[in-house]
Amino acid sequence: MLVFKKFRRFFLFFVIINCLAVTSVLAQVTWDGGAGTSNWNDANNWNPDGIPSAADDVTISGMIMVAVPNGFNANAKSLALSSQAELTIDNTGILQIDGSTSTYALSLTESYINVFGNLHITNCQSGIGLLGTASAVTNTGNVSVNSHTGYGLTIASGCVDCNVVTSSLMSFDNGSTLPAVFFGASGNSGNIIINSGTMNIGATAHLGIGIGLGNVSGYMLNSGTINIIHAGSSGVSSGFIPGRLANTSTGIINFEVGISGTWVGGFNLNLQNEGLININKAGTPVNVVVSGNGIFGGSEPFATTNRVGPGNSINAGCLLFNSGYSNSGTTNIKLGGITQCSDYDVLFGSTTLSVGGTLNVSLINGFLPSPGQSFTIVNAASRTGFFTTVNYPTVPGIAWTTSYTATSVIANAQASLPVELTALTAKLIDDQIVHLKWQTASELNNAGFEIESSIDGSVWEKIGFVAGYGNSSHLNHYEFFDSQPISNGSIYYRLRQIDTDGHAELTEVVVVKFSSVPSNSQLSIIPNPSSGFSS
Repeated sequence: MLVFKKFRRFFLFFVIINCLAVTSVLAQVTWDGGAGTSNWNDANNWNPDGIPSAADDVTISGMIMVAVPNGFNANAKSLALSSQAELTIDNTGILQIDGSTSTYALSLTESYINVFGNLHITNCQSGIGLLGTASAVTNTGNVSVNSHTGYGLTIASGCVDCNVVTSSLMSFDNGSTLPAVFFGASGNSGNIIINSGTMNIGATAHLGIGIGLGNVSGYMLNSGTINIIHAGSSGVSSGFIPGRLANTSTGIINFEVGISGTWVGGFNLNLQNEGLININKAGTPVNVVVSGNGIFGGSEPFATTNRVGPGNSINAGCLLFNSGYSNSGTTNIKLGGITQCSDYDVLFGSTTLSVGGTLNVSLINGFLPSPGQSFTIVNAASRTGFFTTVNYPTVPGIAWTTSYTATSVIANAQASLPVELTALTAKLIDDQIVHLKWQTASELNNAGFEIESSIDGSVWEKIGFVAGYGNSSHLNHYEFFDSQPISNGSIYYRLRQIDTDGHAELTEVVVVKFSSVPSNSQLSIIPNPSSGFSS
């Protein structure tokens, strides 16, 4: 009797151990194609036999094609495709991946998935990972990744010629502090994400960056709609080697108020906008390089510390800013003719455009301006600010000037005057007197200089005159003291150089800022070599 009891206990222990072992094996399910069909729902296609359940880690490997057929609801805990395996989810088919403990709930290593139906991934680390050469996701159905502690979708480091093409709905929600969509940190040659449908990021919450373009020039092309609704950091961010985001003429990108950081973050994002970008997230100026012929709208102004250049590297264009604009970095303008947008670049604004920083003007398509031609390069409801540095191309017989009005900035190609002005400076003395100094390297028939001032950069007043040397081939120094400046904080100065035949040329504008409003006093000039002034 005692022997029987010991045997019974041993038998039960054996059965329990074997059941656990079977359970462990059953959690790993591999496609072997035993049924001779491509259908996921054929039990004999799997090893061990049986359709995978929501508790199974599923592997499909090799040059085979598998389909989740119409009307069937497939389940898995995780799914790994490799070695040119291809999975298709048919129009009314559903694949639900839930509760994965693997690094990626769905991993593709040199393999492909085509979603015509529905792919839903929930409760996982990272959702979809493209890991090997030429891996691809094609979506014309509905792809959703929810409640992920890692990336929602990533083209991982080392992936080459990997792509995601979606023309329908793709959404990422309730994500962690990592980007919802991410290009890996290295080795991303030829990788691209193309969206012509709708991509939603953070419909209810997302704690990380919306779209991270990695450190090696990740490239995303949008001709549909991207809604970055909530993000714990920037809406889009770029790495050390600038990422590229191209928004085509049909593309719409919405940066919403749920973004906690700036709408663009990181380093030197290359943003080509041919469509519509709405900025509804308030914030500080961002580090973004902008080109294209598109529109910036939304409730918040566009502001950058980097570079703006309409059109592209070889063709002129126009950018429209509907909610305001400021740029303290660089503005690149191309001149290739006399027609706005088609021949030369223009920044348009339906509200206020604030210019600043450096203006670089270049010539394209063999164009050479003629004396007297002008190009309105900024055209807005109102204009504020001035370019602190202006670089024009050298054109024989042309002297460039920049004119500022209340609504525009104009590049003027004027006939060269026989006076070579090499410097113009303005310095504030004791917060009451402005000392202007300039010099000429050579003069021919130079009658002299009228000094003009303005309190807003638009309306100018002549405040004095300094006579020129007439003809000279050596360096001449001039100076002028304005001891009665009237200003509300800043005052602008320029010179009008007048030839003996009456022809005149304007210099660039210099600005003096006051810490307090200067008091009235007498106007005086120290002649060097002036013989007097006229008021």
